[in-house]
This record gives sequence, structure tokens and C-alpha cells, in this order.
Amino acid sequence: MNVLRYLRPECVQLSLATAPTPPIEDESPGQAANRLKSDKERVLEEIAEILERSGRLANPSKFLRDLVNRERKATTAIAPGIAIPHVRTLQAREFIMGLARA
Repeated sequence: MNVLRYLRPECVQLSLATAPTPPIEDESPGQAANRLKSDKERVLEEIAEILERSGRLANPSKFLRDLVNRERKATTAIAPGIAIPHVRTLQAREFIMGLARA
């Protein structure tokens, strides 16, 4: 597979706006889990916005929902700070690929 065939310049973002939320003092494990979940969903939302630029999403909000639900089933993280979010969805008119980093 030739990745460059699918990776469009408008779907590349080399500096995400989303930054991790700093932990609060005396944060419980449950609060930490909720904070990380919220951070992850904000990053996925930003990634969905980047992919929307391709013009190949039928419904961006449903695409985001599908992407978040996929991540809830099993994380796509492969190392601390590195993930390969992906989803099969009817909201993509064709194969879409993006690249983002913090």
C-alpha cells in the first residue's frame, strides 16, 4: 500500500491544539480515569475535524461517534503518547487517512 496515495495535505496536522489536562491535587484514581477519557475524546474530536477537511465524510458528527465508540471497545494506543485511531464506518465515502501529532 502506498500511504502517500491516501494522505492528503489538508489531513495533516503537525501540532494539535488539544493539550493534556493537568491532574488536580489529591486526584482519585476515578477522577484520573475520567480526566484521561475526556482528554482522549477531545483529541479524537480534533482528529475528526482534521479528516472532515478531506470532504469525504458523509456526516462528521456520526463519524466522531463511531470513532469514539471504536476507541471505547479497545484502545488504539501502541505506546505512551502514540496511537493509531481507526474505524470502519458508513460515514466515510472512501478510504481516508490523516496524520496528527501534538
